[in-house]
Amino acid sequence: MPTDIKYIHTDKDFFTYEPDTYDMIVDNPPYSLKRQIFARCETIGKPYALLVPFDTLERQYMNNIFKTKDVTVIVPKKIYKFNDNKVTMPFKSVFICVGFGLDKQLIFE
Repeated sequence: MPTDIKYIHTDKDFFTYEPDTYDMIVDNPPYSLKRQIFARCETIGKPYALLVPFDTLERQYMNNIFKTKDVTVIVPKKIYKFNDNKVTMPFKSVFICVGFGLDKQLIFE
């Protein structure tokens, strides 16, 4: 990892904890809480990139984000493996990136 990149990883409650200083949120949130995670990210107001199931794009709660925000969807070229490369999810995931000012709305990795 380059020395000029710093990250915060802590076992704090995402819904109540806010670090003193940070520039963005990058996460693979629990899928059962993704609606609440998106809402919290919107409240915080920092750029964020969340790795979520592809079908998240069609959820009703995503409409407002897509209509009013700077959104880029990054589609990985393969299905990610989790838990130290032992578990392959049975669905495709995408990164939904908000507020990064990327020059494309859809990027295929």
